Amino acid sequence: MFLFYLLITYLIPGLYVYLRINYLLIPKGKKWLFTLVWIFLLAAFPLTEIFLHEEPARFFIPLLKLGYYTMPYMLYLFLLVLLFDIFLLLDLAFRWLPAGFFKSPVFRKYGSMSGIFLPSLVVLFGIYNFSH
Repeated sequence: MFLFYLLITYLIPGLYVYLRINYLLIPKGKKWLFTLVWIFLLAAFPLTEIFLHEEPARFFIPLLKLGYYTMPYMLYLFLLVLLFDIFLLLDLAFRWLPAGFFKSPVFRKYGSMSGIFLPSLVVLFGIYNFSH
């Protein structure tokens, strides 16, 4: 039953975010590297769940924490991409930005940086807030 819920609530939004980021932000030469990193990020939480039911060795503890931190990161990344897609729909209706803006290298550079750092900052703030 866990695998069914995992598929519905984790993998489908993960696939959506992968497709949107891959289409909008990743240059053609680096798509394979992004795919490898994305597979690692997407697999980290389910693998952590599987290993948690075993008795983890002492050196696996940081990996377990990293696996548990990837789930909120992916959640906030999904929300960021969803918010951006809503903005794209509004821009399509009202034309706030020039036509080629979303294909420009400047947008790809700053869009990918904000896509990495904004969810990371939220997760790091949550880790700090939980610890103190």
